[in-house]
Amino acid sequence: MFREMEYVYAVYQERSFTKAAQKMFLSQPALSSMVKKAERKIGMPLFDRSTYPLTLTEAGEYYIEQAEKIMRIQRETKEHFARVSHSRELSIRLCGAAIYQAYIFPPIIAAFHSQYPDIDISWVEERTGLVQKLLTDEADMFPEVNNFISQEVDGVAWKDEELLLVVPAGLPVNERMKDCRFTPGEIREGRHKAADAKAVDMAAFQDLEFILMDEENDTCQRAVAICHNAGFVPRIFAMKPAQMLTAYQLAEQVNRATFVSDTLVEHVDKNYKFYLYKLSDPLAARQQVLFFRRGANQPVASRLFREFVVKYQMERDANKT
Repeated sequence: MFREMEYVYAVYQERSFTKAAQKMFLSQPALSSMVKKAERKIGMPLFDRSTYPLTLTEAGEYYIEQAEKIMRIQRETKEHFARVSHSRELSIRLCGAAIYQAYIFPPIIAAFHSQYPDIDISWVEERTGLVQKLLTDEADMFPEVNNFISQEVDGVAWKDEELLLVVPAGLPVNERMKDCRFTPGEIREGRHKAADAKAVDMAAFQDLEFILMDEENDTCQRAVAICHNAGFVPRIFAMKPAQMLTAYQLAEQVNRATFVSDTLVEHVDKNYKFYLYKLSDPLAARQQVLFFRRGANQPVASRLFREFVVKYQMERDANKT
C-alpha cells in the first residue's frame, strides 16, 4: 500500500507518467501498472488521463490528501526517533543502591561531566530488579559486587575492595587487638592496604554481637561465612538494615559490631567512634563491577563512562601509593 502510494504521489507531483517514471527510475509501463493497481483497490480512477498535464479526479484529490497525512506522520515519526536516538547517544542512565548514588559515584560523575559536559547522567535508586531494568531498557548500567550472576549481563570490574570488621571503640576487644586496628581516617588514607598491614582472624571477635544486613545481601553472606570459617556462628542483633550505610551508622548507636566495605569508609568522611580491622579470610576480598546488558548495542556515552570509571579508579589508587 505505501509503495503504491509513493508512485501515485510521484505522478501527482510531476503531472506526468513519463516524468514520474524518470524520477522513480522505473519504466513508464511499470509505473502505470502500479498506479492502476492502486486504482483497482479503491475501485475508481485517481487521475483524469484525458487532460494534459494530468489532473486528479475527485477520488484522486481525497487520496492525495490522505497520502500527505500519512507521509507527514511517517516523517514526524522518523524525526522523533532520530531525536531519541541522538539523545540516547548523549545520555547515561544508571541505577543502583543509595550508597552508590549518595557517596561513591558523585565525585566520579562530576569528574566525568567536566570532561564530557554534553553527556547527561541520570540515576534511579534501586536495590532489586536491576537486571530487569536493563532488559526493559530503563537503564544502561548498574554497579554491584562481583558475585552478581546473570546470563543477561556483562560487566567490567572497576575497583577491588575489602570487607572490614567494624568494632565500636568502647568495646574491650579493641585493647587486645590494638596492634591491628585502624581508625576510619586511616582506612581513607589506604593504610590497610600497605604491605605491613596486619589482618585479623575473626575467632578473636566471636564473643561480639553483630549487625548484619538481610540474608540476600552479599555482605551478609560473606560475613556469616567468614565467621563460620573462624569456627563460630555469629550472634546477630535483632535489626537487619537493608543498606550497608545504615549498618555502619547503627553500629555506633547500639554499640554492636558490623561489616562494611573499605569503599564505603573511603567515601563517608565522618569519623565515627570505631576501630576497623582488616580480615585474613579470602572471602573479605571482592570487586566492584559495572554491569550492562549483554549483546546490546551500547550507546557511545555508556562506553565512554565505563572506560572513564576504570581509569578514574586506577588513578585514584595510584595517588594513594
